Amino acid sequence: MQKIGKHRIFNYLLTALIAVGALLFSAACDSATDPPPPPPPMTLDIYPQGEIYEVDTGANMYLHGRLTDEDGDPMSGYQVDLSIDPDTMGVITPYAVLDPRETNGFNTQVVFNGQVNGVVLITGQVWIGDDLAAQDTLHVLVRPPING
Repeated sequence: MQKIGKHRIFNYLLTALIAVGALLFSAACDSATDPPPPPPPMTLDIYPQGEIYEVDTGANMYLHGRLTDEDGDPMSGYQVDLSIDPDTMGVITPYAVLDPRETNGFNTQVVFNGQVNGVVLITGQVWIGDDLAAQDTLHVLVRPPING
């Protein structure tokens, strides 16, 4: 009878060990997640009204832009963040962070400092999570007024 009791204990221990191993294997498989997919191919185009890349100090510039897919079709539902470098050259109107939900793109206004001239970079970026999906940068010459 002792042989049967030892055999039964061995079976219980073996079954418990297999169950624990299966749980550990299952937990290891669940914790291994796939990385997020890359952002879809897209292009951001920002351009000034009238395609004029020079502006007087203290003046306003109206910017327009579009976000398109790889076929050139407009995309919507993404946020475009705009910034100026150096930031002492001007400010983007309170509508600086845009959401181009319309197929005709987006519009915003930049107001340039009345005392500083030089070259300013206006950059638009579309981020999807931690990935930069699209970017465009304008180089604008801010100069003293010609008639001033």
